[in-house]
Amino acid sequence: MTRSRVEFGEVDRCGHCSAFQPSYLGAMANFFTAGAAVACRRRGYLRLGDLILDEQFTAQRVTRLFETSASKSAKADAALIIFAGSIARYRAQPTDWSPEPEASLVRGLVGDDFDAIRNSAAKLVHLHWHLIEALAQGAEAA
Repeated sequence: MTRSRVEFGEVDRCGHCSAFQPSYLGAMANFFTAGAAVACRRRGYLRLGDLILDEQFTAQRVTRLFETSASKSAKADAALIIFAGSIARYRAQPTDWSPEPEASLVRGLVGDDFDAIRNSAAKLVHLHWHLIEALAQGAEAA
């Protein structure tokens, strides 16, 4: 079996990643949760990334979770995570994609920093697309 190294673990041809065990299974929302989980890990929230995949968090659940945080960067982190999930969903299915409710949630979290967060999330998704796709497709396969 051919295996390729990725930043957070190994992904085999079946889309299974050693950093995220293939127990995170769902439907099209997989691309949102995979994008959000990878963004979490990049921001240092390792266990939260696992939780988002395990529980198939929605953008609203991510927002509620970060609302309870005392961290100064909680709103910006939540916005980046939500946007990464939304952009991953778009990249997977551009014709079926809608920016809502994620865009409204992010705008409520970061206001004028909306464009900067969107650009950061787009770069993150672009850089880690292979991992996001592997996580989402691994979930779809099971």
